[in-house]
Amino acid sequence: MQTTGLDVHLLIVEDSEEDTLLLVREIRRGGLNPVWERVHSVATLNHALLRGAWDAVLSDDALPQMNGLTALAMVRAQYPELPFFLVAGSLPEDLAGAAIDAGATDCFSKSRLARLVPALRRELRVARERMALRERDARLSAFQQTQVQFRRVAHEAPVGLWLTDLSGGCVFANRRWCEMTGLTEDQIRGRAWVDVVHPEDRDRFVAEWNRAVREGSEFVMDYRLQTPGGRVTHLKGRSVILKDEAGRVSGYLGTAIDHA
Repeated sequence: MQTTGLDVHLLIVEDSEEDTLLLVREIRRGGLNPVWERVHSVATLNHALLRGAWDAVLSDDALPQMNGLTALAMVRAQYPELPFFLVAGSLPEDLAGAAIDAGATDCFSKSRLARLVPALRRELRVARERMALRERDARLSAFQQTQVQFRRVAHEAPVGLWLTDLSGGCVFANRRWCEMTGLTEDQIRGRAWVDVVHPEDRDRFVAEWNRAVREGSEFVMDYRLQTPGGRVTHLKGRSVILKDEAGRVSGYLGTAIDHA
């Protein structure tokens, strides 16, 4: 039977080929495209689990070498989150309860499979959401690690380094830049760093900075800083545009070198 439904990779633990085909037909009728393999022993189940890449496991309860709870324990030992559905010829309450307590996702009687496909769809959706969260967390962790590494290197740099957001507000300053401005990193955040540009250079500095932002060009300028304590430093400043993954301007990276 040809189908255009969503592929679902199923490991079916079942000794009856007839019952296996019954499950496959039910799943196809529900609009999914089962890509499946049937196993029926401890050895074949273990081999299939080692290969991985399954979306769900469907297991009978009564097999010659094992029961459904044994199959469930084997699956959970390797894949704690893999959906496992017990599909039994008869499903007494004590069996269903034991399976759920042992970690089964859901239980079905072979004579009552109406809920099987909705349950599979639900678990596929949950798995996609879980994967998306994990990928997001991995990207966030990598980004945070990159930030830590950048800060460590930046603080050792012999020149002033600073990062601003799109509006020009300072979001990071290294130790050398703080020494040059006479401000702490907390004090320098936002636009406060502009206030330590020498009064005689400040208007020219702001005009040149605004022009660079407006035109999306590099900022290059010789100017002076005057710390709150009155110390004057002659600097050569330069900043470049930073862009995000989509190519949009996200901020600026600046350097300042002491002419002295």
